[in-house]
Amino acid sequence: MALKHASVFGLLVAFGVLFGGTAQAATVVALGASNTFGKGVSTNQAYPAQLEVLLRAKGLNVNVINAGINGDTTGGMLARLDRVVPKGTSVVILQPRGKRQAKRSARSDFRDSDPFACNGCEGCSLA
Repeated sequence: MALKHASVFGLLVAFGVLFGGTAQAATVVALGASNTFGKGVSTNQAYPAQLEVLLRAKGLNVNVINAGINGDTTGGMLARLDRVVPKGTSVVILQPRGKRQAKRSARSDFRDSDPFACNGCEGCSLA
């Protein structure tokens, strides 16, 4: 489950611009379901851990928090957004619609009960 270099290049550039001159470690929160959590792999093989290793290898002072929960839904992610994003967080990576939810959506009209609108949270400056 290694990160692909081509898909990570844009992130590395963005993180370099955001955190290039910071002395204090920047905080990144990866919020998602099974893919973020790292279902089926060890903690250090989940993409948030790999992302932190890549960014640190590029000289960036960053801590990536894995806020993935196996089997979570977009609604569940948004419901816990304020709890899992610490104040001062620099970036939130939201990976909505876990595999379980996508299967349910295909069987019924789940979209109406699953909002994908984020107006930010208290702990960070998303807007």
